[in-house]
Amino acid sequence: MSGLRPVLEDARAAGLQAWSFPPPTTAFTHPQTFELLNASLHDYRLHRMVSAAHLVLAASPFVHRRLLLPWSRCALRPACWLPAGSGPLRSARSGCRFGDIRPYFRYSGCHLYDTSALNVVLGRAYDFNVSAYSCDRKVFGYGLNDTDLANHFSIPGVDFDQLERSALPNEYVR
Repeated sequence: MSGLRPVLEDARAAGLQAWSFPPPTTAFTHPQTFELLNASLHDYRLHRMVSAAHLVLAASPFVHRRLLLPWSRCALRPACWLPAGSGPLRSARSGCRFGDIRPYFRYSGCHLYDTSALNVVLGRAYDFNVSAYSCDRKVFGYGLNDTDLANHFSIPGVDFDQLERSALPNEYVR
C-alpha cells in the first residue's frame, strides 16, 4: 500500500490520525483552556501535542461524542480557545517565551488556540495515549520527526488530487 490508504485504515481503527510535535500540551495551552474543558493541567505534562492543521478523522460515534463535540463546544466559547492573556504566537505582545521556560512542561505564554483545545480533548478521549492516534508517515509534507512548527501549517509540494486518487478504492477513481 502507498499514499494515504494506510493512514485512512489506521484512522478507521483509532478514530483519527494526527501528526505530533515535541512540546507537551501544557507548554502551549493556556491554563484557562484546561479549566473550561474540565481537565487537569497536571495530567498533560508529558502529553505530546499533535497539529490541528492536518487530521484524518473517521466518522464514528466515538469521534463525534468524545472529540468533535467537546472541541466544537470549546470553539463556540472564545474564553476556551482564546483565553484572556493569550495572544498571537508570533506577535511581539503575545508574551510567548517558549525556550526560556524551565521545566519544559510549564506554560510558556504561547497558546495555539484550536490546536491547544484539540490536544486537551484528545488527552481525555484517549487516556493520554498519543501513540493510539499519532501517525509517523510522511503524507502532508512533513513527518513525525519534523519539529519545525512552520511545517505544521503549510503543505509544500503536495498534490491533493494524487493523494485522493491513491486513497480511494479503484472503483471511485475516475
